[in-house]
Amino acid sequence: MKYRRRVQAAYWRAVIIGAVVLCAMLAAVIIFVPFGGGSGQIEDEEEFEEGSFMPVEHVDEPKDVFDRFMKADFPPADGFDFPVGDPDARGGYTDIGAGEKHPGWYIAVDFCQYYMYGLHPAEDWNGMGGSNTDLGQPVRASATGKVVFSGISGSSGGVVMLQHVYYENHRKKRIRSVYKHLDDIRVKKGDIVYRRQTVGLIGQNPDRKMLAHLHLEFRHQENTGPGFWPSRYGKTKEWVQEHYEKPSSFIRAHRYLLVPQQERRLMLVDQGSGRVRLYEKGRLLTEQKLGLSQPKADGGRLPKGMYFVVKDKNRVKKAGGGSDANQPRCLQFNFPNKFDALWGLEQKLIPGEIVAQITRAWQDRRSTHENTPWTLAQGQLLLKDGTQLSPLCKKIRAGAMLVIF
Repeated sequence: MKYRRRVQAAYWRAVIIGAVVLCAMLAAVIIFVPFGGGSGQIEDEEEFEEGSFMPVEHVDEPKDVFDRFMKADFPPADGFDFPVGDPDARGGYTDIGAGEKHPGWYIAVDFCQYYMYGLHPAEDWNGMGGSNTDLGQPVRASATGKVVFSGISGSSGGVVMLQHVYYENHRKKRIRSVYKHLDDIRVKKGDIVYRRQTVGLIGQNPDRKMLAHLHLEFRHQENTGPGFWPSRYGKTKEWVQEHYEKPSSFIRAHRYLLVPQQERRLMLVDQGSGRVRLYEKGRLLTEQKLGLSQPKADGGRLPKGMYFVVKDKNRVKKAGGGSDANQPRCLQFNFPNKFDALWGLEQKLIPGEIVAQITRAWQDRRSTHENTPWTLAQGQLLLKDGTQLSPLCKKIRAGAMLVIF
């Protein structure tokens, strides 16, 4: 009987010791194995758990509409390019391993395509040589921006995320470009990078189960981590289409962008307050509060958008000839611009060829109303107090940018 009790006691001691050892091993696994499934080996790079959320960087925007429009903590983008090959994603490359030349690039997995890992919120770019022939090829910044993440992100491997600010019509906008599966990351968090600057090299995911390629995203959300994967959080295709952009479409639509701070002469007009500001290469020259309108025949309503002065008049001619110094001063600007034209296309007011014509003329800072349903008078800025405006009018000439809010 005593022998049986001793055996039972030894048995339970062994069970307890085994349980303690097992718990210790599990604790070690939880502590030392990265949650995102990466290798855990990070050299001089920032680690970020895949699928987690980033703190949103506070942007202290001024209350004044003019100051808010002009404020830029880093250089705004003057256009977007494709990050592989030449700016149009064309042009060949040489396999650094075999030394063979290959003709160009293609999209292997498209935006919002369903595949083995769920819904794809990006485009996967591969070299046409196939296999790992594009391994080590340069990945370039699509546009000027600021690095908000640079490092390892779980199964995504090396990731660079850039914050961009750009101007579209009379609005200042923000978007982030994300470059995944990178080797040899060449930028760090906080760096200002410029359009076509190399940010890293095409690599693979850490477990090397995928062939080398570039995973390219354009996202609007600023609180999602670099490895965030929408379908893991139950996000639908409609959600992805709302919070992300199809990279190729976005790039093609934003190849040419204007930067107001770089304009030799810039005039900002706030319809609500009647204020007008004049800048020279981003430096404020003068501000005045004025009475502004269009000719009464057009309802006295100004359009909103980014335009260019195509004619400046110190006097407005009277009906029947002659002129009167007491008549309103007038600036003629190239309304409609390309954004007005795109709206006209959606409303079936004009065909696509007229949109292209307006866009070319607007970019060249020429008159745009010809062959359109819009009138010349709709592009006139009437300045009611001629005497007060003399100094301002003298500084505005054809070609100057005019932004109306």
